[in-house]
Amino acid sequence: MLARGKERMLEATFVDYGDSGILINFSDKFSEKSWKKTHFLANEIRKRDFKEILSIVPTLTSIFIHFDLLRIERREIIQNIKEIMDEINEKNMILNSGHYKIPMVFGGDYGPDLEKISTEMNTSQEELVKLITSKPHRILAFSRGPMMESPASDKIERLKSPRTSVPSGTLGIAFNQISISSMEAPSGWKMLGQSPVILLDSTYDPPGVLSPGDYITFFSIKEKEFDFYQSQHVKEMDEKYE
Repeated sequence: MLARGKERMLEATFVDYGDSGILINFSDKFSEKSWKKTHFLANEIRKRDFKEILSIVPTLTSIFIHFDLLRIERREIIQNIKEIMDEINEKNMILNSGHYKIPMVFGGDYGPDLEKISTEMNTSQEELVKLITSKPHRILAFSRGPMMESPASDKIERLKSPRTSVPSGTLGIAFNQISISSMEAPSGWKMLGQSPVILLDSTYDPPGVLSPGDYITFFSIKEKEFDFYQSQHVKEMDEKYE
């Protein structure tokens, strides 16, 4: 219940999705504040370990909740989540952030669109690589892998004809985002390069270590170094970010 004299710190819209889905929406447009609310609330819901909730999928500004309609009613799920929201003080929302380094071969067969992208941006391939590797990138959400804001000011268009398959570890760019794929899959994003390290491993618990709020620093390696890093898992650095 809402305490006397206390204003709810988190406000969101609850939208019904089918018979067993709920969308918790903080905003229709991306902002730092809405993104932080989204992932902080998702983490708080996970901590409660509701057995009736089958999956929690946070995006940039919303959370999709899939629940077991045979075990709990929609109104009860919503009430439980609103009670969690009542307990959250927006000023105290902190997302724990790790910092990971990922090797990347840029260009060539590993990044066949690097030259095309640099031409679109009116810069050299070397400067484009430097732009990507010069600072850490914060993970905002997950699709087929970690999604981050693009370091490029230009909005890079997707390919007119998507590739039927790109390998795991591919660093792609489209519009104002970059993303590194955790698995082999089709993609219409332009390919900058490829990393040999493993981002997702079903034999591990958990299968992956990266989370929204973590930072990734990409560092450039030569093609001949690809085999050296292959089959290694992503490694966390000592340095932390807030």
